[in-house]
Amino acid sequence: MNEFNPSPHDRLVIAGQAYQVMPHPSVPAFAFGQEGRKAFVYQLSNIADGSLFAIKKFKPAFRVPELVDVCDSLARFSTWRGLEVCARQCLHAGPHDDALDSFPDLEYAVLMPWISGSTWYDIVVGERPLARLDALTFANATAEVLSALEESGLAHCDIAAPNVIINPNTGRTHLIDIEDLYAPGFASPSALPAGTAGYAHKVASDGLWSPTADRFAGAVLLAEMAAWHVPDIRQAADEEHYFGPAEMQEDSARYQLMLNTLASMDTRLADLLEQAWASDTLDECPRLSEWRNALYDVFRREQISKVVTDWQPIAIPESLPDARPQPIIPPEPAPAVLSLEEEVKPVPAPVEPVEAEPMKPVEEPVALPPSRPIVAPQVSVPSPQSQHIAPPPSGGPVREWRPLIVPSAPEAETQSGRQIGIDILARSPGNHPLPIALPPKPAEPIDEELKEEELVDDGISGEPEDETMAELDEQSRSASTLLKPVLDLSHVDKRNRPHLVWSESPGATQYLLHEADNPDFDSPKEFKLKADDTRWNPVWGRSGRLFYRIQARSGDDAGPWSDILNIRIA
Repeated sequence: MNEFNPSPHDRLVIAGQAYQVMPHPSVPAFAFGQEGRKAFVYQLSNIADGSLFAIKKFKPAFRVPELVDVCDSLARFSTWRGLEVCARQCLHAGPHDDALDSFPDLEYAVLMPWISGSTWYDIVVGERPLARLDALTFANATAEVLSALEESGLAHCDIAAPNVIINPNTGRTHLIDIEDLYAPGFASPSALPAGTAGYAHKVASDGLWSPTADRFAGAVLLAEMAAWHVPDIRQAADEEHYFGPAEMQEDSARYQLMLNTLASMDTRLADLLEQAWASDTLDECPRLSEWRNALYDVFRREQISKVVTDWQPIAIPESLPDARPQPIIPPEPAPAVLSLEEEVKPVPAPVEPVEAEPMKPVEEPVALPPSRPIVAPQVSVPSPQSQHIAPPPSGGPVREWRPLIVPSAPEAETQSGRQIGIDILARSPGNHPLPIALPPKPAEPIDEELKEEELVDDGISGEPEDETMAELDEQSRSASTLLKPVLDLSHVDKRNRPHLVWSESPGATQYLLHEADNPDFDSPKEFKLKADDTRWNPVWGRSGRLFYRIQARSGDDAGPWSDILNIRIA
């Protein structure tokens, strides 16, 4: 009986397609393969187009007929982010006789796409250093995949370093070994997964196959990824994983180091790990969406900080020339210079001096700063008599000024007969207010009812008429400056994912989207979206009747909720 133990470039025909075994990139004399706990995995290349595949040959104890049905059930998830390996076929008698006739031990083997990248296991075992941004990129991508699974009611059930592949070129995470995936309607595997050492909860030995199966292992894995850029964390790792199997959920020195490292990045990360570490059941562990939200915030902060890699602050000189306006000092007249001849000539008879006309000051146009025009009634202003005042002894830019006389504006009445006052403010070239003399206005009798109404309308005095008015007044004072978004449905794609769009709210730093199966939004799913995003769609498909609403936020300021969007997806 032939056994499939290939060498590089060996050929294999599966369902009429020819493949060849690829050599190991580091050791070309050996086939590119790896042994796992359940199976051997080899890399194949499709001879026709060169596309890469993986063939997973299970060890005898795990070759079970149910794998055929499992592969058929998993096919629906092959387009989901991180679950690309679900596009698979299980080799069995009939469609794959060409391969089984040559290698019978390939029965129930699985052919699937090859996922490029490195397993997290390879990084941990090799203590491979990562930059802070790279570590947060992988942690954020993994949190997105795991939280999307949980939100759709699915669970991998064996989250561990060997089952997670990260691609440093794309920054994406992919899950492998998904034969024991939990999903509603799936048949329970004959042997329930019990977790992997270094990632297993204390109840994992009873079997993991539920929607919450990934919460604890996911928390440990995400903590490892987020903190792996710290040298102390890498040096303290227990070979194949950070935590030792005997110290799981114990208050050890390694646990305290991890807790302090996460707290230095964001206290929410430390709180989430602490909650999972102290849990007695998987339901008590925090939801994976909480990890996703916290890690995304830390990742975005680190990403933004790397946009500008080198900058220098603007240096302000210690001494600057005095930029204050200096007074204009008129030049003194030059002393008369007499020639020598004039000095020796006899002095002529005294002559009556002629009184010279006083020199008029030169009025230069003053450039006023641009300002909003003031619309005032057309009135005629009489030319007042000018009064010359000598400039002050200390000097200054103003040689002469004339008082501005503003006549009283003609009386104007509104429809209610109230007097409208117009405030006029004159400003000097330096934008300093100048005094304006306003003639006194004669006192006029004011109707008491009208006076009270005017005071209330103008907000000067008076009390609201009832409690409703008081509530409206309180709401107007506490109203947000953020606009109410207009939420709408763009379309529903082939994967039954609703694509939502909404109008932008200026000043918003983020948007909060609620998704619920009821119009009262009891226990809604929350999605925090970036301020520059006005589109959203879920990672997984939706079905049934759904209700959506969205709110603009800026720090503690929360705008009004949008109108509720109600859609139904078959």
